[in-house]
Amino acid sequence: MAKLQVERINKLSSFEKIRDDWERLYKIDSNSHIYISWLWQHHLFSSSLNEWLVVGVKNLETSNYIAFLPLTIDEHKQIGIFPIRHILFGGKPTSVYSGFLCSPDYENEAIRLLAEYVQSKLKWDSILFTWIKDPRLNTFLSTFPNSKFFVNFTIKHKNLKTYTISMARKIKQLLKKSSQEPHSSGFFYS
Repeated sequence: MAKLQVERINKLSSFEKIRDDWERLYKIDSNSHIYISWLWQHHLFSSSLNEWLVVGVKNLETSNYIAFLPLTIDEHKQIGIFPIRHILFGGKPTSVYSGFLCSPDYENEAIRLLAEYVQSKLKWDSILFTWIKDPRLNTFLSTFPNSKFFVNFTIKHKNLKTYTISMARKIKQLLKKSSQEPHSSGFFYS
């Protein structure tokens, strides 16, 4: 088994250095699409007003990246109270679709490592996955324990078989104590 390391890339100069690995993965990943291409993401990141980052998984034996997860962080005040940090898959809200880039040889392990990194290393209040055309999203979500996270699925368009997932950190006991029902967007805040 290869030795893998998760890295955070959040500077445009660092993103430009991973272009060869990104384009190599783009060619071999059967789930890739134009909205996850390096050129598309580079344009979005270089012109974004929001914070962005890429979580990458690197094979330490070959020094090649084997997976990427582009993310955008949208932070704003909710009705004048404390800031809420939403994580969106990279390219949102302007990209039609979003997703992962991953080597087919490492899919399960790399996607699990990406999810664990998001859970433990990133600061966020909710995650919104919109229009994900990637079957590996189920692997990603399976790592989020039900006792710590609330996951809400919403079908957006039957014909395209795409959906929205909103996820927020919320202890089940707090949900049981609350008499409030989730509002239409499915967001819960801790």
